[in-house]
Amino acid sequence: MTLDGAARWCGRLPGFVLTILLAAASLGAAQEDPVTLAASSATRAVKPGGAFLVRLVATIADGWHLYSLTQPPPPVATTIRLAPSQPFDLDGDVGGPAPVLATDPNSGETVEFYDGEAPFTIPVKASPKALPGMAPVRIQFRYQACNDSICLRPTTLTVDVAMEIVGGKTRLRPVVGRWTPAAAFACCST
Repeated sequence: MTLDGAARWCGRLPGFVLTILLAAASLGAAQEDPVTLAASSATRAVKPGGAFLVRLVATIADGWHLYSLTQPPPPVATTIRLAPSQPFDLDGDVGGPAPVLATDPNSGETVEFYDGEAPFTIPVKASPKALPGMAPVRIQFRYQACNDSICLRPTTLTVDVAMEIVGGKTRLRPVVGRWTPAAAFACCST
């Protein structure tokens, strides 16, 4: 390669690098999550064993959809559950909107999906053994987002709703000091 040829190749290098960077950025943008979640409850405090509802809204970007709660396989159905190891349990079936029904152009099968905004109602019950205090209701939302040309990998998003558990058994606190018979009867002697 001559010096003149090397100079021409190096002159093209910035454009080549720019093209690669733009392609990588567009791939990264395509992989951004097209679903956002918001959750709330009209109930702010609950007694142990008490039931309440959580409203979860999935907002789905234009051109994208996710499969319904009732979608049979092979598409990945949306699932909503409570995370383990918390003082709350599901108290019935999760309610969701009626899905859109369409024929998948690739498989010819009927599919059920949500697009735009999908509100869900989650019945929750506090454990009868729940201790008083603040405890988030941790919800796991698993779904697969697709558009007309690709489906992203199944994803699980977690969202919390603040909840206070009131009443019930209190937490035991350690007693500071030593117990003596005289101290035990100090309240009752005159």
